[in-house]
Amino acid sequence: MLTALLATALTQIALSAAAFLLCGEFVDFEAVFYHSAVNFTTLGYGDIVISRHWRLLGPLEAVNGSLMLGLSAALLFAALARLGEAHPPRNDG
Repeated sequence: MLTALLATALTQIALSAAAFLLCGEFVDFEAVFYHSAVNFTTLGYGDIVISRHWRLLGPLEAVNGSLMLGLSAALLFAALARLGEAHPPRNDG
């Protein structure tokens, strides 16, 4: 499950990176993927910035990343809770 959640987050980062490429903000995929990952995880380093014309895409990606990572945490918690219900701890005492 963790692998699927990580793959989903990386896919969303890659899709956002592709959108930045389509906007013409970047030409190097490594730089745009890094920029997108920084936005998605809400780190906001600021070492790579985009033009004034497209700058609202950064905060939008940060909000999306916060929501998606929160949803991933909630799904993981729910799955672990179900596992706990299906396999209650034994009381051998």
